[in-house]
Amino acid sequence: PVLKERFKNFNALFEEIQKAQSTWIVADDQLQTELRISVAEMVIPAYRQFLGRFQYYLENDRHPERYIKYGPEEVEGLINELFEGAPSSMTRRKSSSTN
Repeated sequence: PVLKERFKNFNALFEEIQKAQSTWIVADDQLQTELRISVAEMVIPAYRQFLGRFQYYLENDRHPERYIKYGPEEVEGLINELFEGAPSSMTRRKSSSTN
């Protein structure tokens, strides 16, 4: 249960932060790129390590996708959408899937 909670917490916080920061506008392209790189350099290695250590324990669960919602590449792709001042693809995906 503790491990599942950690994954749930990551998912919830990542979604909240991604949703907010994807609507922020950084007009300077170089600064926008540097911010994305900085965020990715902090988040991606830690997330890969976290997945590497604990993914095995959830893979045998009936519904591992409930807890492991994002692969590292997907997290990186969402980070690359930050600071554009537009609705995130995560938000668009959720709204299109509910229609």
